[in-house]
Amino acid sequence: MSIQFNLARVFQDTTKGLADEVNHILDDLALKLRVEDNRTDFTFGTGWTAGTPAAGFYKAPGGLVHLKGFAEKVGPTLPETVLTLPVGFRPVGTMKFWVGSQEIEVQADGDVILNSDPSYASPPGANLTGVSFLGEL
Repeated sequence: MSIQFNLARVFQDTTKGLADEVNHILDDLALKLRVEDNRTDFTFGTGWTAGTPAAGFYKAPGGLVHLKGFAEKVGPTLPETVLTLPVGFRPVGTMKFWVGSQEIEVQADGDVILNSDPSYASPPGANLTGVSFLGEL
């Protein structure tokens, strides 16, 4: 009986120690993988402004850039630049994405262009949520 009790105690101590170590590793990893979650230091193109939720972007570990939010259309003409991303958050080459019924193009110079009629959205504008690409290094 005492052998079984001692083995159970060793197992319990080992699994608790292992769980503590795993939690420590996960906490450390979470600190290293933090991302800046809502940058808005881009320039809106003529006729565009922040919508709801406001347009933003962030770069995840490994260099993946994510656009999010909504840019509201307040002026005429197509195709046109919705906004321009800062250096470090641009793709190496031109990338095209479909978000709902809208085509979003992200160019190497940082211009984010809507190639579809903004009136497809309500209010008129561009939904950027879902646009992700590997950013320049």
